[in-house]
Amino acid sequence: SIEDRLVKAMERVQMLEAKRDVAVLKQMPKEKLSVNNEDDVSFLAMKLGITKQDVRVISNTKGDWDRIAKAYRIKPSLVKVVKVAMGAE
Repeated sequence: SIEDRLVKAMERVQMLEAKRDVAVLKQMPKEKLSVNNEDDVSFLAMKLGITKQDVRVISNTKGDWDRIAKAYRIKPSLVKVVKVAMGAE
C-alpha cells in the first residue's frame, strides 16, 4: 500500500540521517547486533540504560522516530542508536 511505502521511505531517510549523526556514532557498539539475540538485546539495554523490552519495541516500531522517543519518554538519540545498532529498516 502507499502508506507502507511511505513508512518504509521515512525509515530509510531516518536511518541514513542517524548513521551520519556524531552523537549516535559515539554510542554505537563496534559489532552489528540482532534483536533476535538475547545477549545483544541485554548488552544494548545496559549500555543505553533502558530495558530489554524497550530495545525490542523500539527496534520493531516503525514511523517517526521522534514520536517513538516521546511515546517511551526517552531521548531521540537513544531511538536512533537502537535502530542503527539493531539494523532496523
